[in-house]
Amino acid sequence: MNVNVDKEQQISERTFLLMVPLFAVAGLLWAVVYYYFGAKHSAIIPGCYSVFAFSSMLIFRRYKNFHVFRNTQLLLILFLPFLVHLSLGDFISSSAIILWSTLCPLGALAFQNSKAAAYWMFLFLCVVIAAFLLEHKIFPNETELPGTLIRVFFVLNISCVTFLIFFALRYFVNQNDLVKKELKHERTLLAIEREKSETLLLNILPSAIATRLKEGKQVIRFFILIWS
Repeated sequence: MNVNVDKEQQISERTFLLMVPLFAVAGLLWAVVYYYFGAKHSAIIPGCYSVFAFSSMLIFRRYKNFHVFRNTQLLLILFLPFLVHLSLGDFISSSAIILWSTLCPLGALAFQNSKAAAYWMFLFLCVVIAAFLLEHKIFPNETELPGTLIRVFFVLNISCVTFLIFFALRYFVNQNDLVKKELKHERTLLAIEREKSETLLLNILPSAIATRLKEGKQVIRFFILIWS
């Protein structure tokens, strides 16, 4: 049982570690585009996330504290799209970038547990409501992004979030299928060894005694008395 738990933990860590660089690269790309079109405050947020994401991966490789690493990333994934949303104004001008925050409760469901995912989902709903109530009230309106760029970002935000969810779930399912195959192979080998043991018992002991031994009955003393 402990072996199975360790394997599942390793799969979870590997999958999460594959996703974080994808988030970081996407954040860097968004930062460059925002900066190019004059939205400097909006560019700083995903740019800082990219730097922090890569730094936190290096820290994790040194200290191996997956619990802290995972929760830190989930917090960033939840709140940074919210901040970008506020810096750009509203749901339309931000191209619904807050969709990236959905990866937080979904990530908790895949890489933590259902109870924790429920808490993260509650926080996500609070963030969405706050995003609606605080539109145009926190950050100054630096610039109006071109309409074409807003539409392009709508497509990118929807496509990238969907791809990352699909990628993570596909990898997670494939790894679990691999573990199941390994366990099935181990059970087959165990069954073969058990059959060999039973055959050996039948060759050494009388069949009646071998049968009682397989059933777990106490026959050793009786067997010794007969053969003595």
